[in-house]
Amino acid sequence: MNNLNDPQDWNIRPERQGGGGDGSKWNYAFLVPMLGLAAFRWIWSKESQKEIEEAKVKYEKTIETIQKDLDVKYRQTLSENHRETAQLELDLEKEKQRVLGYRQALASQSRQLGEERRGMRLERDALENEKSRLRYAGPAGALFHEALEKEKERERGASLALKNVEYRCR
Repeated sequence: MNNLNDPQDWNIRPERQGGGGDGSKWNYAFLVPMLGLAAFRWIWSKESQKEIEEAKVKYEKTIETIQKDLDVKYRQTLSENHRETAQLELDLEKEKQRVLGYRQALASQSRQLGEERRGMRLERDALENEKSRLRYAGPAGALFHEALEKEKERERGASLALKNVEYRCR
């Protein structure tokens, strides 16, 4: 090391032999700026490293915040879609029930119309039979048949009343 109190007695001595001694001046002339440059680069790299770390932390926080926002939006959209899907399923079920009701009403109406048709056909056949009987039997025969039918109806009513009385007596 250099003894600063005795500059004449330096540990690193300039070359004084031959060549005019210019070599040592250049050696020391380059040494100081090179040391300064090395120190500057070391300080710069430390500062740059700090800035890089700060930027990295800031970037990671920003990415994390954006990720959280996107997750929240995704969950909201997902829940809205589930809600809409459930509502649409309910609407679809209501429509299915309504269509089923219409089908049942249509089937019931068709059965009722069929029964009415059968009843009308039977009534028409009965009228046709009555008409043909009146043609062959004449007015007196028609009165006789009419009285006979009334008597049969009275007999049926009487037998039903008798059955009711017997049932109650038991």
